[in-house]
Amino acid sequence: MKNLVFDIGGKSTKIAIFENQQIVKRDLLDYHNEIYSGKKLLTEINNWIKAKIAIESIDNICIASPGIINTRTGEISGLSAIENLTQINFKTFFENEYKINVFVDNDSNCAAIAELELGVLKNCENGLMFVIGTGLGCSIIVNNKLHKGSHLLAGEIGAGLSRYETGEFINNSVDCATLGLEWNVENKYKLKLSAKEIYKEFEINNKFEEEINFQIHNLAKLIANLSFVIDPKIIAIGGAISENKIFIKKLKQAISKIIIDSEMPQYFEIKTCKYFNDSNLIGANLLAKK
Repeated sequence: MKNLVFDIGGKSTKIAIFENQQIVKRDLLDYHNEIYSGKKLLTEINNWIKAKIAIESIDNICIASPGIINTRTGEISGLSAIENLTQINFKTFFENEYKINVFVDNDSNCAAIAELELGVLKNCENGLMFVIGTGLGCSIIVNNKLHKGSHLLAGEIGAGLSRYETGEFINNSVDCATLGLEWNVENKYKLKLSAKEIYKEFEINNKFEEEINFQIHNLAKLIANLSFVIDPKIIAIGGAISENKIFIKKLKQAISKIIIDSEMPQYFEIKTCKYFNDSNLIGANLLAKK
């Protein structure tokens, strides 16, 4: 089986061709710091398909997308770094355009599927999956299965309240993910740096410690609080930043401190995803098997 897989992010879309469950080709659709609309993204992906691949050689198209996804209809709702993403439907568009099976699910859910079937969440009865990217994704595992809730809202913790600032609702994605970190550095130092560059500067010159500690504290607080709701065995951390050893070390330390200060036991283990930033792609590819 040969699948064409897209992992839609806030700054770029990763593309992979899977053959017999292995990645045989990769590409990247970079937005070049432009804020994409859903319609523009759909056009760019379709242009890539027409220019780069013989679609008749593909068995399925699989997509990991931000937002709340109705996997049956392809409808998208909720929040996303992609403007007006809710106005498009990847599933119906590509099915009509190419007469091919199209599978779509939330990007964090795709990462959880990959890690449940093949990675660090395998045989995990209860767990949490966090994907830290431009925004914050979360998925919940209950009784060895992905739990989506009554209205597909389970795990949409990125939309939850972190704080009010001068009356403005600031959600968890802003305070816990990488885009908010980048905004805070840019606002204070007038420097436009990526999260990767910010952590590198911290590693070399101990710069941006306040901004990094702000992100780490907010994420650790969120994870610790959710651990008391789900009582997970494993909390998996994904997204590109999960490969950064400083980030993971500081996050583990911050979580442990909060749990100790709460005078409650910590039974769960923090693990980085087996497939790191590829978990979304691998999980999306597995959608075609379900």
